[in-house]
Amino acid sequence: MFYETITISAVPAAFRAMQEALIDLFLDPARADRLLGCWRCEIGRLNRVVILRGFSSLSDLFEDRYALQSDERCRVPECGIESMLFEAWRPLADLPPILPGAFGPIYEIRTYVVRPGCLDNALMRFRNALPERLKCSALTVCMSALDGVPRFRHIWPYASLDARAEIRAEAVKAGIWPPKDSAGFFGDEMENCVMLPLPFSPLS
Repeated sequence: MFYETITISAVPAAFRAMQEALIDLFLDPARADRLLGCWRCEIGRLNRVVILRGFSSLSDLFEDRYALQSDERCRVPECGIESMLFEAWRPLADLPPILPGAFGPIYEIRTYVVRPGCLDNALMRFRNALPERLKCSALTVCMSALDGVPRFRHIWPYASLDARAEIRAEAVKAGIWPPKDSAGFFGDEMENCVMLPLPFSPLS
C-alpha cells in the first residue's frame, strides 16, 4: 500500500467554494474509492486542506496524480483553489491499512525532515517505540516520503484537544514517546498541524 497527501490552499475568502470543488473532484466515481481523509487546518497555516488517499501501487498513484493535475476543474477561477502540493508516502512496515471511521474529530499531522543518511535509523526507532505508544492512543498512519527531501509524517486522531494534551503528557512522562535516541536523526524543519475533518471525509 502507498499513500498520497495533497495539501491544497484556498484563494483568500474562497474556502467554501474550494470545499465544493473538492467534493466534485475527490468524490468523482473515477477516484472516490481512493479517498481516505480530508481535513481543514484548525491550528497552523490557515485556508489549507489536506487530502489523504490510498493506492495499491505507485503506478496507480502517479497515473491518477497526473489525471488530477490535468483536470480542468482545478483551474476554473470559481473553484477557489490557489495551489496543490502532492506528496507520495510509504507506510512503516507491519502497520495495518487505513480504514475509514470516526476516530477524531481532532487529527494531528506531524512532519519531520530527516537528515541525509538517517532515514532508516529514524524509522527503526519509531517502529520500535510504536507498540508502547499505541497503548496510549490510536494511530492513523506513520509513513516516509518517496519524493522530495527525506521526511517522515505521522497522523494521530484524538477525541479533543484536551485528550491530546493528556495523552501526550502521559507518554512523555512514561518515557514512551518520543522514541529514545531519535532526535539526532532529524533536522530543524518540523511542522505540526491540528486538523478537523470536512463533512465528506471518510476519516472523521
